[in-house]
Amino acid sequence: MFRIFYTFLSFLFFICQTSAQPGFNKIIDAGFPLNHLRDMIVVNDTIIGYGMAQADTIGYQQGVILVKVDSSGNLVKSNVIVDSSGDLLSIDKSWGKITAAQDGGYAMTTAPLVSNSAWLVKVDSELEVEFIKEYPDTVNASNFWYSILEIDGGYILYGSIQDPDLVLRPFVRRVDENGEIVWHKYFGDPNFWGNVLDVDILDDSTLVVGSAEHTTFEIGSSAPAKTVIRYLNLNGDIIDSWESEPDPDIGYLRKINVTGDNGIIIYGKSIVDVTSQGVKIVQPTLSKLNGDFEIEWVKRYGRTGSLGSQVNFLDIEPTPDGNFIAAGESIVEINGDKRASGWLMKFSPEGDSIWSRHDLPPFQSLNLNDHFFGGVGVLSSGSIVAGGSATEQGQRYIWLVKVTADGCLVTLYCGLVPTYETVPEVEVAVFPNPCRELVYVELKDYLPKNVKIVLYDAIGQRYKVQPLLAGRNTIWLDGLQAGLYFYEIRESGALLKSGKLVKME
Repeated sequence: MFRIFYTFLSFLFFICQTSAQPGFNKIIDAGFPLNHLRDMIVVNDTIIGYGMAQADTIGYQQGVILVKVDSSGNLVKSNVIVDSSGDLLSIDKSWGKITAAQDGGYAMTTAPLVSNSAWLVKVDSELEVEFIKEYPDTVNASNFWYSILEIDGGYILYGSIQDPDLVLRPFVRRVDENGEIVWHKYFGDPNFWGNVLDVDILDDSTLVVGSAEHTTFEIGSSAPAKTVIRYLNLNGDIIDSWESEPDPDIGYLRKINVTGDNGIIIYGKSIVDVTSQGVKIVQPTLSKLNGDFEIEWVKRYGRTGSLGSQVNFLDIEPTPDGNFIAAGESIVEINGDKRASGWLMKFSPEGDSIWSRHDLPPFQSLNLNDHFFGGVGVLSSGSIVAGGSATEQGQRYIWLVKVTADGCLVTLYCGLVPTYETVPEVEVAVFPNPCRELVYVELKDYLPKNVKIVLYDAIGQRYKVQPLLAGRNTIWLDGLQAGLYFYEIRESGALLKSGKLVKME
């Protein structure tokens, strides 16, 4: 019976491995020098990437690059847009974004580095320029922190404009389909650290604007601050608003996403400690507000660091199965070396992490500063594609990673997703294995704070989650059906141990 059981498992492995859809982790050569992505969207199973590159002309002028890639990671088309006057076009992680237009084309924001202006660029479905609308500013110090969101009949542009005293003033601007300004209004706090205003659409007539703002006239990264939500009509008028308490549990807002129940998912950075020098130590935080601005849940994830640390979610998108996928950047430690990484996390509407993974580019770079996912999207198959930049020896590259809906890079048969969180050295025992009845999990010489064991079945579906009781270091599992399982033992999301478990008849 035992031999027959293992023969069946081997057959199951074969079926899952040969029928599953593969993912990829690859560098894309777009045919232009120094090309890399800052943003990415998925439209009808086509990946559209937006970044920076040098044109293949005399002088190699810096411009913005558009790439079209199929669902298998094959380059279909690329195009570099440059300034005819010779200025250098640029975008960054937090500004310079792309959106799909209703006519099948794409619209995006960028800015020349020397001229004091911002651009709205509209291209057709073949990535060819239809028009460029320039917004010059001869008063302020700079005018290029722009992002974009499409609405009926035009676009919402938003971001920050820098005053002559170098302070960023958050704004929202509505333009028509040709880029002509309908209205322009300032919101938020011109003194808060960083560019911290985001916009989403609640319904056909309402915008949701989120920002982080100081609570006093004191400025600087150590001053008290709050998160503010404003509802605007399409004329730019405030029709409702809410603000948090100073230094809230939900954190300082960085991104905002409207949910199907008219609630709001907020990504922010919440304070977990303050150094003796007054520096705030923060952690990535997700929270949910309902339609009455009541906080339903608050969850923290990942590494801690200062407000400017490279541990961020840069894009959050809904998935067809009713969950959300977040993409961004983090730092991992491997064999004592710190490396920048791309960060993907799928989470439920209740804020529970379904899986989390940290990816490194397909080359062995020790560069700390520039591996990240700037955008994420979902294919019709349910697979998830993240796009961004990878750096090796100072050279930046277009980087794409595709995983299944279960977070598996290679096949649907994987169950376990690699995560490289910083965790204490803990000796973990899982016994007996194989088992016939109870399975014991013991953390030796260690008292955990928030540990749970997660079981996946043989095709990678989550089967069971069981927490460890506070103050105990042993957990047992019973009631398992016969079969092969994969387990993860996690403390506050960080992976302590993973492996296989067999339950016999």
